[in-house]
Amino acid sequence: MRTINFRQRGAFTLIAAVLSLVLTSLVLVYVHRTSLTEISMVRQMNRVEIAREAAEAGSETMLALLNASQASYVSGWSASSAAKAQMLATIDNNAAGAIVTYVASSAVSSGNDRRYGSIYEVRVCRSGASLTTPCSLTPTATASSVDASSLIRIEAIGYTNCSDLTASATCSVTAQNVSLVGKSALFRSFPSDAILAVGNVSLGGSTCVENSSGSGYAVHAGLDLTNSPNNWQGQNCYSTNGKGTYGSGFDRDGGLATMQGTPGADPTTSPGSFPLFEYLYGVDSQTLYNSSSTTKMGNQFPTEAQANNTSNGPVFWSTGTFSVNGNNTYGSPENPVVLVVNGTLSLNGNVTIYGIVHVIGSVSISGNLTVEGTLVNDGSTAFGNGNNKVRYNPDIFNNLNRKADGYARAAGSWRDW
Repeated sequence: MRTINFRQRGAFTLIAAVLSLVLTSLVLVYVHRTSLTEISMVRQMNRVEIAREAAEAGSETMLALLNASQASYVSGWSASSAAKAQMLATIDNNAAGAIVTYVASSAVSSGNDRRYGSIYEVRVCRSGASLTTPCSLTPTATASSVDASSLIRIEAIGYTNCSDLTASATCSVTAQNVSLVGKSALFRSFPSDAILAVGNVSLGGSTCVENSSGSGYAVHAGLDLTNSPNNWQGQNCYSTNGKGTYGSGFDRDGGLATMQGTPGADPTTSPGSFPLFEYLYGVDSQTLYNSSSTTKMGNQFPTEAQANNTSNGPVFWSTGTFSVNGNNTYGSPENPVVLVVNGTLSLNGNVTIYGIVHVIGSVSISGNLTVEGTLVNDGSTAFGNGNNKVRYNPDIFNNLNRKADGYARAAGSWRDW
């Protein structure tokens, strides 16, 4: 009779079960450790992303502050009043050297859990076109004549996993970005003529028009030039009793006549109805009107004091019918102005304007008007009696573009790590 050893088979099964449990436990431990590692990696990546977003917030905040008015700039700043003043002097007056400014933020936090709290630090300096030379840690306000196109370096560092949300916080995760910003040009192009009108131009009295720049015309009209002086005097408009047209003379341009604005349309809301703006300046009428560099005068014409206040402008936009008399000077060669009138403008007396006069309507002139720059009219222009002078001056336009329309990032200048 056969005897079966059940005890031996049971021992084998027990050993196999124990080994299986051990292997399963090892697998579970490995999976658990892997999961913890992945969770830790995801958490770290999340913190890095929060730090990067904090750095970007710092950079965007600084750019917004640079483009804000001086009043809101100062009231929104978190540094000391001396640092605010120095910051403004450095940027607005193009002072040499560097300025360091600290901005703290609690933009990301969860209740009392400060592990995900974030702060950012921003340093700003003028360092040319360098993405590699960091800002100095020692502010200075040494004056310097720096061109308005100089680039400004913004260094933004974001921190997270911080001990607290103060300037002295200890943080374990950081991210940094650097970008260069520069003042964007108010105008992309300028007129190339002393007088440009889509309609007729009538030169009465001892009117003198000069364009000796080598480009453009003295008078560029969509229709006809009438009453042009036929008894020229002098060699240019600054000769004694100089009158006539000097330089490239007169051009009748039928294409220019087609650019007249649509009667009844509003140039501030219907830019497509006024193509002359984009043709001359590379910017449409609505964009120019809404620019931070434009002072909206409503139904008032700017006073001499307003036009010569360098914290304004340089563009002044008026709507209505205006008669300007007396001995007034608007702008200067160093700080020219752009006077836009949507309506009718009459200039009388001894009026001197450095810059651009742009009328959407009609303009009449008598007395002793002097324009250093250009006179533009979306209509017809009539010069009456008097010693009127319009002299095209390209240096005026160079100085206009030094008066910038805010800061913008230079293309390709962003770098983060």
